[in-house]
Amino acid sequence: MVITKLTAAVIICLLFIIGLAIIYFSKKRLNNEENKLYKMLLISNIVGLFFHLFADTVTYNLDTIPTWLSTFVLKTYLIYFFIFGSLMLSYLCIIANLKRKKIYQKALIYLNIIIYLNLYLLPQHVYRDMENNIFYTDGIDVKTIYVLSGIIAVLLFTIIIRKLNKIDKSKAIPLFVFMTGGIISIIIQNISPDIVIIDCIESIIILLMYFTIENPDLKILQELANNRRLTESNLEEKSNMLFQVSQEVKNPLMEITDLSSEINKSTDKEEIKQKSFKIENISRNAIGVINKLLDISQMDTQNIKFTNHTYDIYKVLKEVVYVTKNRYREEGKNIDFKYSISNTIPTALHGDPLKLKQIICSILFNAFANTDEGYIDLDITQMTKYNTCRLIITISDSGKGLSYNEINDLLNDSKELDEKELEKTEDLDMDLELTKKVIDLLGGSLLIKSGEDQGSTFTVILNQQIASANDEMKTLVDNLSNKKKVLLIDDDYLELDRFSYELKKNSLEVVSTMYGHDCIEKLANKEKFDLILVDDELDEYNALNILEDIKKLKLKNQKVVIMLEQQKEFMKNKFLNDYPFTDYLLKDDYKNEIVRIKDKYL
Repeated sequence: MVITKLTAAVIICLLFIIGLAIIYFSKKRLNNEENKLYKMLLISNIVGLFFHLFADTVTYNLDTIPTWLSTFVLKTYLIYFFIFGSLMLSYLCIIANLKRKKIYQKALIYLNIIIYLNLYLLPQHVYRDMENNIFYTDGIDVKTIYVLSGIIAVLLFTIIIRKLNKIDKSKAIPLFVFMTGGIISIIIQNISPDIVIIDCIESIIILLMYFTIENPDLKILQELANNRRLTESNLEEKSNMLFQVSQEVKNPLMEITDLSSEINKSTDKEEIKQKSFKIENISRNAIGVINKLLDISQMDTQNIKFTNHTYDIYKVLKEVVYVTKNRYREEGKNIDFKYSISNTIPTALHGDPLKLKQIICSILFNAFANTDEGYIDLDITQMTKYNTCRLIITISDSGKGLSYNEINDLLNDSKELDEKELEKTEDLDMDLELTKKVIDLLGGSLLIKSGEDQGSTFTVILNQQIASANDEMKTLVDNLSNKKKVLLIDDDYLELDRFSYELKKNSLEVVSTMYGHDCIEKLANKEKFDLILVDDELDEYNALNILEDIKKLKLKNQKVVIMLEQQKEFMKNKFLNDYPFTDYLLKDDYKNEIVRIKDKYL
């Protein structure tokens, strides 16, 4: 093959497009129709440029190359032009959002196959001027491709003119360049048949399309999507907590109202005294519930030193276990100390490892101090969401336990840190009151389950940032995600949390709420859910109300599953007859039932 200026240009285009393909395929992108078609255009252009070089080689060495090979190369190079034009037409169908675009695309595929097969039956003539290094093909097959390409150009122009208002102007530019370049290429070929530049023009089109299709801000979009999800999750948690507290406050207030009414009607001093005492106790409980909503902590966070840096969580936990073992060996008590640390916790976390170690050790040391014999268990698991790792640290013991008043005083202690406490914040052995305050300052939570002579269970929930974020997200929000979306409605907070956790374990995206009206509002606002799970025991806006309102919204194929207790399974017939729904889920066996529902409907 003789290396002409045109051949050199083709080689440069080929190298450039291969480089562009490496860049394009190395980055994460939306897997939509537009991007899929762009991949096909990119690959076809690379193949076309290769066949351009093969065709030049074949025509130059026609006498020494087998006929079947030269025919295959030259005919395939011809059909490439029609394939590329067909792909551009398919691309236009997508960006113009034609109603029957899939039918048109299938028709183009079949047409390409038919033309390719028939092209071999048409005669072909190879012109060779060895002296002047002029080589090109001519014949009916070439003219046929010209005619078919002209038809595609007319279709492109017609659709663009008709759908101009619906097409993004930036996306239409490559199409205009394609048509303009095609006309210029045909004119040049009529003057000099050996100069074929259309595939090089197509490389320019591929480059232009890269900037209209590829989204350079996709990572920013992912981060925004992550932030939106985290924000929605926080709003859901706050909404559910507010709903729970409002229900807990509502009942005692109603009880106080009833007792007050009875006091007003009564003349019995003893009865009035007893009911007044009841009102006092109920009021105290209501105040305790209300305090959950108030930020009553007045601690001076500037006086406590916090450090945030990347650390090895397993190294920190090994140190905790080592220090704890030494402590209980020194005390010589007959205690079985067991520990379990999940191996799914990300190794590198970002936070304050010293404070984390202090918190765990302080609770463990307290457990050893209050346990003479029996056991102490340390269990550490995690839940990961985006770049946040939620550590769940559970410490159980068979010790003396805490009374209700001790737990209440510990969890509601809002006193400002004094100088002595500030000095102890650097120790590994802090008392429980100080440990609780440090947990609060770190943005964590402490849950206590205990009873006198019944042992204690302390659960610390603390969020840490994942330091190594090399693994890209597997899912994105909305069209970036392939997870099925489930709306869970249950006004029992513990049940809601338990069901939500199990759904997420089954790779489902969960939006949870304790309020039935939220469901209808979300659906009315065009939010889409692959499945809605509704508890049949909602207090106010119950499952029947929800089903009735969903029916009024006239949503097509909306799957709704009612969650029932085993003893209420007979109610399914009433639901099915009066308010048709998709299925029911037995809460007694919810883990297996969730798997069944997922496999059947998702």
